[in-house]
Amino acid sequence: MSAEEIIIRWSNIKAMRRMCYRDATQQRACIAKKSHASQHGDPGVSGTLLIQVELLGVS
Repeated sequence: MSAEEIIIRWSNIKAMRRMCYRDATQQRACIAKKSHASQHGDPGVSGTLLIQVELLGVS
């Protein structure tokens, strides 16, 4: 995966996070996902991106 693809994927993740809050049902689902991730020590989307970059040997 190229750096451009990582940036595109990152943009898509950010867009998905914004979409979460369009209505109350989606917002609850989004918060549930975030709290579930934080309980398991996941630093969130930025952490996921950093892990992807490290795996690809870009950083």
